[in-house]
Amino acid sequence: MKSILTSTKLLEKERADQVLDIFIRDHEFRRTTPVFITRDPVMDVLNTEPEKEVFPAIQIKALSDNYQINNTNPRNLTVGDMSQYISEKKSFLIPGISMIEGMVKSYGAGIIEAKSSQYIGWIDVEDMEGVRYMHNNVQGGFINLDEEKLEEGPVVLEIKGANTTFKTKVSGDDLEMKVQIKISSMLAEDWGVGRNVFKKSWKKELEKAANKTIKGKVERILELAQQEYQTDFLNVSKWVYIHEPKYWEKHEKDWDQHFSELDISVEVNTEITDFGTQNFNAEEGG
Repeated sequence: MKSILTSTKLLEKERADQVLDIFIRDHEFRRTTPVFITRDPVMDVLNTEPEKEVFPAIQIKALSDNYQINNTNPRNLTVGDMSQYISEKKSFLIPGISMIEGMVKSYGAGIIEAKSSQYIGWIDVEDMEGVRYMHNNVQGGFINLDEEKLEEGPVVLEIKGANTTFKTKVSGDDLEMKVQIKISSMLAEDWGVGRNVFKKSWKKELEKAANKTIKGKVERILELAQQEYQTDFLNVSKWVYIHEPKYWEKHEKDWDQHFSELDISVEVNTEITDFGTQNFNAEEGG
């Protein structure tokens, strides 16, 4: 078995831990097998003629293979990952796939809520970037800065590396968290032909725009998690457990309620460290 595909309709009615129990319990089953979810009829997806692979299951498995360079794709969720989330009674995301113009595509993710172990909602593809930064698994990809953010023309930054850290502070019974994201990038494409790259600190404008863009994406997914779904599918609890064990022990049973009220601030620091071959003297002007 190369991959497991379930539907949102099934997991709205049945518990995920029960549906997948046979795969989790069987000691001979590969725990690295990835699990996916779809809002389309499962048989429609499995009956689609693969573009390159022999079987649809292999094509589905390959959908997230390039998650390192595409931040709108979720990272694969394996049977082993699900088993851990379920045993720890945590909410989580199942990578989603959709039928688009007759083709099977990676598209967003489905939310499985901890207590009910059922599907409660969908994260659209445009919101997956925020998820990736919160899960601290961004390795590459691009930051697109359009005309609304830069007067002199759009810019594309290629991410060379990123790291997200979580800092907590407890005052009495109140918990605060600061999410700090550091990004190293290079100038991949510049449509601002009139941009003066020799202007003092010219790149700070781009870095500031990138900070604002990423911060908006992260704050958007936090709003969905805390306000719309009131469910910690971002695994924020992991950092509370690590940094504030006494607080976690006290509030573990009603964590989702405290999570929805948690004061979380986001700080982004993007640095452009490479300018490609076109503006080879750009760094001298920055």
